Amino acid sequence: MKVSLRRCESYETEGLLRALQSLLEPLGGIEAYIQPGMRVLVKPNMIGAAGPERAVVTHPTLVRVVVRMIKEAGGFPVLGDNPGFHTTEEALRRIYRACGYEAIAEEEKIPLLTKEGWDWVSVPNPYVLERIPMAKGMRDVDAVINLPKLKTHGLTGYSGAVKNLYGVMAGLSKAQHHAIFPKRNDFADMLLDIQRTVHPVLHIMDGILAMEGAGPTAGTPRWANFLAASPNPYALDAVCVELAGLPAHEMLTVQRSITRGLLGPHLQNIIILGDSLEACRCARPFLPAVKSRNIIVSQLRKWAVAVVPKPLRTALRDWPLFDYAACKGCGDCQRTCPPGAIAMGEDHRPKVDYSRCISCFCCQEMCRHKAISIGRRRVWPTRP
Repeated sequence: MKVSLRRCESYETEGLLRALQSLLEPLGGIEAYIQPGMRVLVKPNMIGAAGPERAVVTHPTLVRVVVRMIKEAGGFPVLGDNPGFHTTEEALRRIYRACGYEAIAEEEKIPLLTKEGWDWVSVPNPYVLERIPMAKGMRDVDAVINLPKLKTHGLTGYSGAVKNLYGVMAGLSKAQHHAIFPKRNDFADMLLDIQRTVHPVLHIMDGILAMEGAGPTAGTPRWANFLAASPNPYALDAVCVELAGLPAHEMLTVQRSITRGLLGPHLQNIIILGDSLEACRCARPFLPAVKSRNIIVSQLRKWAVAVVPKPLRTALRDWPLFDYAACKGCGDCQRTCPPGAIAMGEDHRPKVDYSRCISCFCCQEMCRHKAISIGRRRVWPTRP
């Protein structure tokens, strides 16, 4: 397993091109993955309408440079993603425009994927997921290049190469699959099954301007100043988690990769190319999406599921918490809640039925106003 690293401190186009060329050279260059005449899907992290300064989506300059490199290799790039809960072509185009991707498609004269329906695709040797409702435009390609963004994530701990491929699922089916797989480990196994089905030829991590804290949309932008690339997503994610100083035991896709034998423990069998780990390591660890997470609490949770009374289990569990001062009453949280646990009250404020909540944190992920955080809610009243 090979992972190439390169320090990079800017999104200036020419400098980024040189950095990407240097990054991919130890892996054989872009030509090792893209043959002339190939139709290639460039798949960024496009979770919603956000400018690059927020570190929510893959930076448009990185997307543009990768598109140009594919064209120079003789390929035909197609740009697209399928963000959750946005079901109309008009809404999708607004997101492309806000992220800067529509301008790239126009200026580079390449197709931009819009809503074209979906088909069921069988998962080879399924672990938990037998078939995927995949957007049609993402099937009709010869290769996929995956461009994840380095971010923390409330549910999986980290949003990386494996997690980014959740975007191949048709929009509303994402909510359905959160409900089908409410347990965190099962959800991570589903993501691994998707990766093994889509199987991109190359993964390039946008780790220049990253996100810590309440990711993947409401966190704090932070300069991490590196790029990483690998044909192996499991190795890439393990290395990026190490560089960010995130607690590896809580990064679900990394841990499930190890459990399923797709990855060795603690960077075993991973060859680092280009710049060293120390040269690219962040000066201080990233703040996780859930502050309460640590190895002791993690073990307590596992034990609590089996033997602890329900009130204490509730106290150890993470929940969506609402800041009504920041809430605008838009109702996005209600519309995006897979189990339908959120209702809008007469005061246009969300009310949560915690007995139905599965802690998928889709509401926090899709809240445009940063009005939802993740934490432990108070179970017993405090003294006045």
